[in-house]
Amino acid sequence: MEEKIFSSQKYFIFKLPDMLNNSFHIFEEKRLESLQLVLQMCLDTYIEMNSTAIGMDKLEKSYKGLLDSLAFQLKRHPFYKLDEYKRDFNRICWLIDSQKKEGKTEYELFMSLKTLQKKLQGQNISCQYVKCLQKGMAYNESDLLIEAFVSDLLYQGYSLYYLYEWYSEHIRDAYLYTAIENKCLDEYIKRLEELDGEKHKYEIIIPYGIKSKSQKEIAEQLLKKHFTIKTKEDFSEFTEEWKWTEDRYASKVYEAADYYKAIAMAKKEFATDKELFSMWQNVSDVIHENVQVGYIVQDRLYRVDIRKVDYTRLINYFDEARADQLNSFIELKDNMKNEDVDVLERVLHTLHTAKSYNIQNRYLNFWSALEYAIYPFPKNSIIEKARVLVSESFTLFYIKNKMNIFWHRLNYTIDKKGKEEHLQCKEFIDYCKEDNGFNTLKMVQFLQNKELYEKVLEDISFHVILEREMKELIMLVTEPTKLKKAISEYHDSIIHDLDCIYRLRNQLIHSAKSMDDSLEHISLRLYRYVNSIVATILYYKKRNPMASIIEILNSLHNTYEVYIEQLGLIEREKKSKVISAEDGYRMVRPHYLFLE
Repeated sequence: MEEKIFSSQKYFIFKLPDMLNNSFHIFEEKRLESLQLVLQMCLDTYIEMNSTAIGMDKLEKSYKGLLDSLAFQLKRHPFYKLDEYKRDFNRICWLIDSQKKEGKTEYELFMSLKTLQKKLQGQNISCQYVKCLQKGMAYNESDLLIEAFVSDLLYQGYSLYYLYEWYSEHIRDAYLYTAIENKCLDEYIKRLEELDGEKHKYEIIIPYGIKSKSQKEIAEQLLKKHFTIKTKEDFSEFTEEWKWTEDRYASKVYEAADYYKAIAMAKKEFATDKELFSMWQNVSDVIHENVQVGYIVQDRLYRVDIRKVDYTRLINYFDEARADQLNSFIELKDNMKNEDVDVLERVLHTLHTAKSYNIQNRYLNFWSALEYAIYPFPKNSIIEKARVLVSESFTLFYIKNKMNIFWHRLNYTIDKKGKEEHLQCKEFIDYCKEDNGFNTLKMVQFLQNKELYEKVLEDISFHVILEREMKELIMLVTEPTKLKKAISEYHDSIIHDLDCIYRLRNQLIHSAKSMDDSLEHISLRLYRYVNSIVATILYYKKRNPMASIIEILNSLHNTYEVYIEQLGLIEREKKSKVISAEDGYRMVRPHYLFLE
């Protein structure tokens, strides 16, 4: 048992930075949202549902969808392992199920959700995750714990960049590998309790200038509504650290979990004032701030690049993906039907302009782009279309995506360490390599051959993440029963995620409630959903320009249904024979019906 606890703690420590850095888009794949956020969404929707007479049917459907999402999450949440939560979670799942069957527990359920939320709020949530990590956990349970842990820290008000800095300083220190050699990571796991969500005061300093002398007084009158306007002389105690040359400095004290979050709060407030001034005076770019801002804490001044608090840095790959999509669209445009051209132009334009918007508009734009792309599909509502097409698109790519991550991580690691030191890995890479990637069929064949893959597993045993990823891939292409269960959970997690995304979208449109903190990272997943649909449409348009969008979407849906049927057939046949490489290949890369 102690060995299992150590292994799961080691895996957690080395896997966590993938999430904090969005390595291999791991952060965008995070679907286990903060339990407190999901509870709050359920409570808000219940209150709205019982205080309005208009649109009740839609709100009731939304509420039921959120409750299903909550039940799904409670059954998978790491806290389910803890005695102080297990009975609570079981009872709420029972109340949700009873409400669906009988509809008699509505208010009792509401009160239970409200009380559970207060129970969570009254504890240091990080301590609860430490308790979970002190128990033995399977790799997939550790993955869920990482998702839930990061989601809760973000919900408490921490910034992603600060969390990575904290991890580098407090976890990935000079003594970590000694602790691993001694197989004792308890001290490192206990350090997580320091992330207690406590708010601290930070004075943020934004150096700025005003281009127009005639508008300087009016601009500063507006800025003074939210900031104290200071000069260099007001910071005379920091003469040595002072590097700015601006005449004016907007200053304000914020309470936040970390200084990056305080800077983000100041950045947003300053940007709002700038935008308001531009609209008021019918001008643009009159007020301009320095990208280097300052913060004062405990009588010390620090300088930070304001761009570090910009979440869009996580989606810089948008530019490359968007360029590829636009190139494909331009090549195919002349051979498309007019209605398909209109749809794709609207979608690509919406994605192209997204990074320039504030988070609320970016979120709404991503959803609009998804609506444009899937609108032709014959379902009653847009959320039903999204639940079908997005979940099925991602599920069909489930194993291939894991292969891509493993392949890139393996090549990066072996190139860094030297192929001459890991000959078995080199042979595996050379065998599977094809052009700029890998041959899927060859990788499947290799992963189905125990004599071959055991040598590679031994060779990568120094790297707990690679070892886990390879073992998972072996399982997925050799054990159809486990594959079926894995993709069923993955498919359902996307459906429940879309229900929450859609509810947030409706709250954003119909309510003045601020949701910036949650929208920032959820919008990254929403973009992934849009991009998956658009990439599928353009890929098959390229192969057959005559195929319409509705035909491609219909193919996607039918392919998924046949794929699930074939998995069941392979599962039954597995009892009497070994899975063939061809069957394994089709589990990874199914043919799209009517198109291939």
